[in-house]
Amino acid sequence: MDFKKYLQRKQQLQNNIGATVTLLDELQLRHARERLLNDRHKLEDEKFSLVVIGEFSRGKSTFVNAMLGKSILPSSKQPSVTTVTKNLERYGFFC
Repeated sequence: MDFKKYLQRKQQLQNNIGATVTLLDELQLRHARERLLNDRHKLEDEKFSLVVIGEFSRGKSTFVNAMLGKSILPSSKQPSVTTVTKNLERYGFFC
C-alpha cells in the first residue's frame, strides 16, 4: 500500500471511529467507548511494537536495522545480541 492510500484509509478509519463513539455515547456504553477512544489514540500516535524472533545468526538484527534505516543493533556472523532489546529511544525510535 502506498503512503497516500495509507493516509486515506487512516482518515476513513478515524471518521468511522468518531461515528461509532457517538453511537456508543447514545447507547451509554461507556466501557466500549473508552476502549475505542484508546484505540483511536494509538492510531493517531502511530506507535506499535514489533517482535522479531529467531535462532542465533539468522539476520534478525540486520532485518531490524534495515527496517529502521540505521545500523543501530550490532550484527555479525557470530551471535551478537543476547538480550531483549526494547528501548531504542536514544536513536529517535520509541518502543
